[in-house]
Amino acid sequence: MTYRQEKKININSNSIFKIKKFLSINGFKKTHPQRRVNSIYFDTHSFSMHKQSEEGSLPRKKVRLRWYNDFDNSKIYLEKKISLFDRKFKSSDLIKKNDFSDLTKKGINQNFYGLCLPKVVTSYQRNYFQKSSFRVTIDTNICYKNYLSNTPFYDSSPIMEVKYSLDVPEKTYSDIFFFTETRFSKYSRAINAIYKK
Repeated sequence: MTYRQEKKININSNSIFKIKKFLSINGFKKTHPQRRVNSIYFDTHSFSMHKQSEEGSLPRKKVRLRWYNDFDNSKIYLEKKISLFDRKFKSSDLIKKNDFSDLTKKGINQNFYGLCLPKVVTSYQRNYFQKSSFRVTIDTNICYKNYLSNTPFYDSSPIMEVKYSLDVPEKTYSDIFFFTETRFSKYSRAINAIYKK
């Protein structure tokens, strides 16, 4: 289980080249080839996790299945993201393809939530950069789908995320990153796009 701080920063498509140049000038290096990130998000019948995310309630949880690029040739992970009052942490457990099938058909039981079923699929292109304790990702070409439908909804807003360990002072972060922070949940944006048209 990984504890971390996480900042989300608004960017636009026209600024991505400048953002990458900024990262390079400040010593960030690419750590992975660009890859497609795919997730299936689970929630209760009444969308309890989505409502908590929209309200900014704490503590709150998200549960998803995740794989990269092509499903047939990818490892699959069951991930849980928990936001507490002073920190966030994520667990990521490798599962088998048979488990994937069972979870998507039968759902996942979660403490305080009960049975959670697959609701939406998100996918996007992700670029990775690293400098010491800072990990930066830039997500573009974001697409949302209802789990039961193939109709795509495209998000025109790319997003940059900065993740770093809890022992990094806030001043160390602010000395590098002067950008405006924002709240950005792909799961919540997917629900709003698909179910609240």
